[in-house]
Amino acid sequence: LAWLRELFGLPANWSGVMVTGGTMANFVGLAAGRQWWGEQLGFDVSEIGLSGQPPMPVLTSGFVHAATRKCLAMQGIGWGNVRVHRRDEVGRIDLPGLEAGLQALNGAPAVVVVNAGEVNAGEFDPVEDIIAIARQHNTWVHVDGAFGLFARVSPRTEHLVRGVERADSVAVDEHKWLNVPYDSGYAFVRDHGLMARAFRYTADY
Repeated sequence: LAWLRELFGLPANWSGVMVTGGTMANFVGLAAGRQWWGEQLGFDVSEIGLSGQPPMPVLTSGFVHAATRKCLAMQGIGWGNVRVHRRDEVGRIDLPGLEAGLQALNGAPAVVVVNAGEVNAGEFDPVEDIIAIARQHNTWVHVDGAFGLFARVSPRTEHLVRGVERADSVAVDEHKWLNVPYDSGYAFVRDHGLMARAFRYTADY
């Protein structure tokens, strides 16, 4: 995990966990984001759940993967709360639309999902541009790099994921570009405490 942090240029103080694949890597990052969102509103999602709370806004591009939507559904956020800002039929991000969507929240917390590589044709969201916009608002930025984060390791492709170190959580899956077997996903989160609170577990034994 420390080696991968160095390879991807992520801050050394980020926490990382090895998981079963890209879906669970996204699950971890989004769960930490959900925990952050609740704490921004003054409640503990892992303690009291989402019942009676406002919907958690999730903003992304048309490149959002079905696995991300599945994670959000499993976490009680719901597919319907994903706000897709796309400027064309391909799914490329509508940056002015994204910024307007964040401004319309009037400072309320939101989660922004950046898609570093989509699996059909290999296109990338403009990672650096999206994060620059998100950082002007009250957001948790999750990068789904399951397919494309390994672009970071080559000077020829590094520009595709430049700025990823400014995110709050990142998912990656070695099963994709590295063509290794399943059960080789990794999640990295800026704030270990949020991840620990999201997945708290205690037992008498």
